[in-house]
Parts: sequence; structure tokens; C-alpha cells
Amino acid sequence: MFVFVSFFCISCLEKELDIPSNFIVEENILYWNQVKNATKYVIDVKDDVFMVSSNCFDLYSLPEIKEYEIRVKAIGKVESKWSEAFFHNAIEVMLSIPSNLYTFNDVLSWDINPKALFYKLDIDGEEIIIDNNVFDLSGYNNNKIYELKIMCVGINGYLSSTWSDIYFYDNNDYYYNNMRYKIRDNEVVIYSYSMLDNNRVKLVIPDEIDNMKVTHIASRAFLNSWIINSVVLSSNLKTIGDRAFNNLTDCKVLDLPKGLVSIGSYAFYNWGSILELNIPASVEYIGDFAFDNCTSLRKFIVEDSNMFYKSVDGVLFSKNMETLICYPIANSNATYYIPFGVKIIYDKAFSNCRYLQSVDVPNSVLTIGDDCFNYCVELVNVNLTNSVLEIGERAFATCKKLEYINIPNNLTVIKSATFIQCEKLNNIVIPSSVVEIGAYAFYLCINLSTITFFDSIEIINEYAFYNCDKLREFTSFINLKRIGRYAFAYCTSLEEILLYDNLELIGDYAFFECNNLERIEIPSSINIIFSGTFSGCIKLSNVILPSSIVRINEGAFYNCEALVNIVLPDSIVYIGQFAFSNCYKLESVYLSENLTSIENRLFFNCSSLESIIIPNNVKVIGWSAFSNCVKLERVILSENLTHIESNAFYECVKLTSIIVPLSVGFIGYNALDTRASIIVYCIAEKLPNGWSYSWVSSLAIVIWGYIED
Repeated sequence: MFVFVSFFCISCLEKELDIPSNFIVEENILYWNQVKNATKYVIDVKDDVFMVSSNCFDLYSLPEIKEYEIRVKAIGKVESKWSEAFFHNAIEVMLSIPSNLYTFNDVLSWDINPKALFYKLDIDGEEIIIDNNVFDLSGYNNNKIYELKIMCVGINGYLSSTWSDIYFYDNNDYYYNNMRYKIRDNEVVIYSYSMLDNNRVKLVIPDEIDNMKVTHIASRAFLNSWIINSVVLSSNLKTIGDRAFNNLTDCKVLDLPKGLVSIGSYAFYNWGSILELNIPASVEYIGDFAFDNCTSLRKFIVEDSNMFYKSVDGVLFSKNMETLICYPIANSNATYYIPFGVKIIYDKAFSNCRYLQSVDVPNSVLTIGDDCFNYCVELVNVNLTNSVLEIGERAFATCKKLEYINIPNNLTVIKSATFIQCEKLNNIVIPSSVVEIGAYAFYLCINLSTITFFDSIEIINEYAFYNCDKLREFTSFINLKRIGRYAFAYCTSLEEILLYDNLELIGDYAFFECNNLERIEIPSSINIIFSGTFSGCIKLSNVILPSSIVRINEGAFYNCEALVNIVLPDSIVYIGQFAFSNCYKLESVYLSENLTSIENRLFFNCSSLESIIIPNNVKVIGWSAFSNCVKLERVILSENLTHIESNAFYECVKLTSIIVPLSVGFIGYNALDTRASIIVYCIAEKLPNGWSYSWVSSLAIVIWGYIED
């Protein structure tokens, strides 16, 4: 036997950047932690690579609707390693409405949307298909004003947008006192306003201009004209467009003219000083949220002869009293009894009502709209009856003093963010009619300690119980099919959850940082443990995996400090990086014979791990896979191993010997630098070309040409 002993030293290396982490998606933007000294980031999305200069990425940049596996690395003077994979399951996304419509030299243009296959342009009811974001209007000059609107038609699964706001076009613009207007059928349409300085002004819209009646105010005509502190409207006014007077926060008085017919959506949004509003008999249409966020509004007064609307005790209703449209924000009453006969409480009807403490809902009500009681910060009690069939998204969002609510037993879905940030809510019964709990439904309900479920629940969507840190157990999930990503993340008091064989999916980070969860048994219906599912469950000591599991993704059991041993069934073909990192008490693990790689940092910092047998199908041991396993004494490498990446066994100080098979053609820097004495038996006769010169420390004894017994 030929023996050659060699000693190696380590060169000083510049410290690489931290790995991007803590991924989260908000409004289709992917965010991660800012990395110190990073000047840019590279985003790897399968076959596409993107580069950005800040710690966020617009997911609209992705070419189509599907599930994406995304990795990020930081770039500076040096680079970071790639992050763990972040799986973004894009759902159907509606394209944004075309915006910033503008004409110059009779050419109409608007903001381009890269996801639009083409655009539809409607000109006075005539629809035209357009390939790009410009259109020549020079042929439309018949001394009239045209009504234009545009929509984006989507590609690759993106849903088409809705129509844009109406845009008025003719070849002739006219001006009057900083107002720009056009002439239509011998009547004046005002469609924009110029603020020349910062001085407060009184806006007077005249009855006539050049003997033509002022009858229409176009959408957005006075939007954000904050210098206006008083408005006098034309007595001939018939229509006010969407957002026409949006954000005139200093206006205190609004007299709607007697002949007014239509008020557009958000027309007077955020008028912060108006106290009361008289609606004349002529008004036939009030658009959605026309008076939303009028923070000083105390009452509506609708003229008795109005055929479409009615006010009772200052509250705006439809004429037949079946729809409650708007409750004034500044109404000072603490209690409100909704009149019997009301069937629909409209979207945002009570939103931001800061004095409201109690609401009684009669058994005639069928629907409670989106954002209905959103930000009613003093609301303590809402009495719902079983007549209610639907409660809208965010209906009780941020009702921070709401302590109890009875969920009607005819409800089938608790929609997205319905009770988000209801911080005082402590007890809730979800009736047997409910089959789905929406995304963010109970997000940050930090005092919710008891939830009574029935076996009807089939879907719990993403972030549904995020940070409900008083919840202790969930035990009635026999029919549950899906648990969304982060659904129970930061439920730090959760001790037990029972899962059954109907379950098809547990999403990324579903039980992230559930610090008191001690035991979990995965049902045989599950095939994949997704990224970070049980990461940070520091008391999790008992994990039972079925033979149906084929994949454990990145960080699945990261920082499960109490986990002592785990059996990974032979059905598993892949375990992602970091999956068992920082499992400090993990003493033994049985690896699946079907594994082909040990991924980066798979058992990093498993400081109690004593031995490991690498299955014979494994060809690669990844970067820092067993780094800092300070009690690791025995390692048997795969006979078919070809790669041992850098730092693979770094600081494994108890590892006194190891045999490196002849099949190994690459060993990275510090791969076998245990920071202690070690004898490395190499079947190879000499240092192979693919091995780093700093693959072991100067304390190592390397024996070349070793022949096993």
C-alpha cells in the first residue's frame, strides 16, 4: 500500500453576502430582506433571469399564469449563495385598467400593458381592436365630442381588464377660468382644471358659458385640486363623472343643483369637511362610494319626492328601503338598529364610522357587502341573524374592539380578510355550513383563543389564522382538503392539530413558528412537504411521515430544535436545502435509498447528530450540508458519490476518519476541514484535478491509495 501524507493551509477568503430571505408577496410584488452591501439582486425563475436594484420584484414581469420556483441571490463586491426556493403559485390575475389616456395632435395614447394581447377601443359604442397603445383619431372630427373607453385583453391566462373611465375627445378645446371644456350638442362638458399656484380658491362653475349651458363634469375633472376650498355648481348640471371632485379635503359645503341626474363613483371621495348632504329629487343614480371617506359627514337628507333614494335618520337607502347604501361616518350615535326590510348592506356602508359601537342586524338582511364595517374602530358588538347568506371581503377588517360575533349558519364561505386584525375577538363558532375560510380571514386576531369548527371545512386559505397566537388546538378537520401557505404561521400557542386522509395540500410555511406544536402526523394523502412548512416549530419532537411522501422542500423542518430523530421513507426522492438545518437535538436520521443528492445546508448545525449513512444513489453532497455537526463521529459515503461541495463537513470536530470513494471527482474548499485532527482515507492514488487545494485543513492526515478491507 502506497501512503502519502500531506498538510494543507487555508487562504483567507472575503466573506460572502448574506442570503436573501423572508420572502413575502403583497399586491403581486415579491419582497425579501435587504442584504447589507448588496447593490443588486439576481432573480432566477426557471428559464428566465431578471436583475433588480432593490429588494423587491414585480411578479407581473413573469410571462404567464402558473406556479413558479423563484430563487434570489445578492450581488455586491462579492455574491451571496442562492436563496432557498420560493414557490409562487400565480392565480388568475385581472390586468390593470388602461390609464393616463392622452391626446396629442389627434393621436390617442395610454400606458402600455406588457401582458395585453391587444386592446379594445370603444368610440361611442363602436368597438375597434388595436394592437398597440396608440390610435389615430384624426378621422373623428365631425364637430362633436366622442366618448372613448379602453380595455386590455389578456394573454397566457391573465384576465382582461374592465373598461377604463370615459375619456371625452373632440378637436376643439376651450378654456374658462382655469377650466378646460368641450362642447357637445351645444352644451358644455368640463373635463379638467389647472392649478396655477397654491392659493386657496372658491370654484364657481357657471350656469352658462357663451350662452351654452354647463351640463356635465367629466370624470376626474377636479381630481386632487386641493387648493379648492369651496364649490358652487352650475344650476344646469346633469351629470358628475367618476372621481370628479375626489380629494377636495377642505370643502365644507356642497349644494347639489335641483336638476342633477347622475353622480359618479367616488365623485366626492375624501371631502373631509362637509357636514351634511342634500340630495335633490332629480338624482337617479349615485355611483359606488360617491361619498366615501367624507370624515365629517353627519347626515344625508334626500328630498321626499326622489324616486330612487331615501334617507331615514340621516342614513342613505334605496327608495324601497331594501339596500342600506351609506351610513355617515361622523354620525355620533353609538348604537344603530338597521330597519327591518333591508336586504343588502352595501359595500363600505359603515366603513370608518368611528363612533359606532353596536349594530343590530334584522333577519331580513341577506347580504353584507365588502368592507362594510371596515375600520369601525369602536365597534364592540354586531348582532347577526341566520338570514345572512353572504358576508363580503374585509367586512369587519380592523374592528379592533370587536369581541364577539355570531356567524350565521347559512354562510358557506368566510371570505378573504373578513376579520383581519380584529384584535379583541376571542371566541368564535364557525357553523357546519361553512366549507371554506378565505385568505387572511382571521389574520392578526391576536386574542382569538377558541374556535369551534365542524367537519364541513374543506379549504383553509393562505394566512387565514396568521399570528393568532392564543389558539391552542384544531381537531375537527376530517374533510379538510387544503391548507394554504402561512395559514397557521406564528400561532405560537398551537399545541395540536389533527390531519386526515382527505388532505391534499399543506402550503409553504403553513405552520411556521408554531412554537408549541409538539407532534404532527402527515396523512398518506400528502405527497409533498412544501418549503418551511414546520420551520421554527421549536417544540416539535414527533414527526410521522407516510410512505406517500416523495419530496420535502427547502427549510421544511428548519430550526425544529426539539426533533430528536426522524425516519424518511424510501419513497422520498428529494429533500431541499436547509430542510433540517438548526435541528440541534437531532441525533439520528434514516435517509431514503432513492435520494440522489444531499442539498446545501441540509443538516447544517445539527449539533447532536452522531452518525450518517449516505445512500448509494447519492452523487452530490451540497455546500455546508453537515457543517457544524459537532458531534458527528461516523460518516459512510455513497459508493457512487461524485461531488462533495465546499464546507460540506466543516467544523465536524468529532469526525476522526472518513473514507473518500474513488468515484469522487470534485471536492470543494474546506469540504473536509473539520477544524480538528482527522484521517482521510482516499482510494485515489493522488490529488484528483477536480479537488480544491484547500479541501482539508492543515490538521488533516491524508492517506492516498487506500485499499479497503
